[in-house]
Amino acid sequence: MLAIGGLSRNAEFKSSCQMAKQFPGNLPVLNATVDPSEFNTFMQAHQNGNAPSCFGFGNIASLSRAGDKMQIMTIRFQVGGVQFYWLADMSDGDVWRAVDAWRKRGQVPIAIGHSDQMAYVVIDYAAGSMTLDRFRDQIRSEPSQEFFDMVSDVASSGFVEAQATTDIPDTPLDRVIVNLLVSPRQQQYVHGNVMRDKPVMADGGMSVH
Repeated sequence: MLAIGGLSRNAEFKSSCQMAKQFPGNLPVLNATVDPSEFNTFMQAHQNGNAPSCFGFGNIASLSRAGDKMQIMTIRFQVGGVQFYWLADMSDGDVWRAVDAWRKRGQVPIAIGHSDQMAYVVIDYAAGSMTLDRFRDQIRSEPSQEFFDMVSDVASSGFVEAQATTDIPDTPLDRVIVNLLVSPRQQQYVHGNVMRDKPVMADGGMSVH
């Protein structure tokens, strides 16, 4: 089953989350869908005040079913031994606008949860120049079914979990959780065997250690 993440406006969280009130309503919130077991694992790591955390970006080059080389943007968030991977379309202007908003703010709000529980956390992001900026010229005005099929294959293959390495020295990975980052323009491609939901919950804050 594919886990579907996405981007929401912070305004959607202000009525139910105290921490969200600190940020402008138009700030993008990075969403991740998890199952109850994954949520509990994340919360155990998050509630450990000494657990180090980090946030960053990367890329994966992969071939589409038609044999075309395409770039996947990876967004990684790790707290303790729990690492989240979002797989996003490198050509999606909505994703780049979110990245730029987080860089400008120096913080990234993240909502992680399932149908019954959700945690809203904020991680500091000391943004500098990004090697991914070289892919900005790939931004397209229209979404791609070819890309969505390809990234769905990658997400369901187990490849990401198998190749994942910790971003925090001396902190081995205990769990890797992969989500497709589906922006509004890609919603038309989502159907079938997916896991998604977005209620709200627990507040929390994090800083990079």
